Parts: sequence; C-alpha cells; structure tokens
Amino acid sequence: MKNSVIAIMLLLILSGCTSQSYRSHPDIEAKIKYIRNPALIVPDIQVVSVSAGGVREVRDDWCAIGQDNIMAALQSEFSQKKCRTKAYLQQEDLQTEMEDIKALYRAVASSISLHVFGPYGFPDKQKNFNYSIGSLENILRAMDANALILVTGYDEFQTTERKAIQAAAAVAGALTGVIVLPSSGRSFVDIVFIDRGGTILWNGRYQSQSTFDIRDPERVKSLLKHILKDFPRLEE
Repeated sequence: MKNSVIAIMLLLILSGCTSQSYRSHPDIEAKIKYIRNPALIVPDIQVVSVSAGGVREVRDDWCAIGQDNIMAALQSEFSQKKCRTKAYLQQEDLQTEMEDIKALYRAVASSISLHVFGPYGFPDKQKNFNYSIGSLENILRAMDANALILVTGYDEFQTTERKAIQAAAAVAGALTGVIVLPSSGRSFVDIVFIDRGGTILWNGRYQSQSTFDIRDPERVKSLLKHILKDFPRLEE
C-alpha cells in the first residue's frame, strides 16, 4: 500500500497542476470494435488524511468508500458506452500476475505522465500515443475477458488542525509581505484501457491540487462522466 501511495504521488508531481485529459491509440477505432467483455479490476484507491505536522495517514475506511463509489460510477458510465464490463474480484491464484501487471503499468504511466500529460511533453508522443505493457493473453484467458481496465485514484484531506496552521501561516505571511497559499489537498484519477496484446488503447486522467472528495458518490459520478466523455462508444 505504501508503494502505491508513493507511485501516485509521483504521477501527481509529474502531471502538474489541475487538468483533465485523455489520449487514445491511433488505431483505437479498429482495435476496440472487437472488444466485448473487458475485465474491470477493482480500483486501487488511496484516501489520505494529512495531520497538522504534515504526516499522511491512509484511511482504510475512506479507501473502501471511494473504491465502491468509483466502481459503481465506472460500471454505469461504461454501460452507456455499450461497453459491458466484467467486474473482477481478484483471485488468489492470479494475484501475483496481476500485481506484476500493475507494476508494469505504473512504470509506463510515469513515462506517460512526463512525456504526454506533463509539462515536459514530447509532441510526437502526444500525437502518436503508442504504449504497451506486454501481452496479457494468459491472465485475460483465465478471466474469460479480452481487455483489461485498470483504475487508480488518490484523494487527500487536510485535518482541521492542519487547516488552522495553514490559515495562521497565511495571515502571518500577509503581515510580512510574504504570500502563503494554503493547500486543500490533492486528487488524482487514472483510467486505462488495455487490449489483450498489452497495447494501451485509451488513457484518461484527472489531477488537481485540491480534493474532490472521493467519498461523495455524486461527485465521483460527475467526475467520471467528465473523464470518460471522450471514450469511444462500442458497436452493438
């Protein structure tokens, strides 16, 4: 869990300030029309409380709420795209392979954050979005699916004590002519659609220097509708 938090924080740093965007493979229309039953993996969600001293504590209860909210919103939005997802509750016999796949994607996602979505983007990478994590044939066959959907989310809340300290610092700064901007938290959502060959067909993400409250189902539903608005509608 700690490694997941570190990875998400790195993506936030690389991706820059508030933004929402997506990229798709140049041949997505041709490739995606053959996909009928993608496996929707239970989202990796981290919800953190930041103490007065700046210590981050993962709140498992909030993580569970956020996970349920995102899973429900995802299934609803994908169904409207005629994408009948198959919710996948991780099985023990596939756990190691799935963790390896997630680790591979995190490595690729760091490059995407830097070169596609981030401030140091390469025009060629942005125009020709072509990334792969290697074949998923074996695990998708075991799951009776022909594509994989991975979702990562992060939300951060400042405790009341920390907000008070930041407010006091802002007042003190104003009196001395120093501008201090209080932080209200950070948030991040990444959705990736990968075919059985390991090619990333579509990647949508949202990042912000403030929280959007992943615990609120209506706000989550609204956010995911916005992120997935450009996801292609599958053929009947």
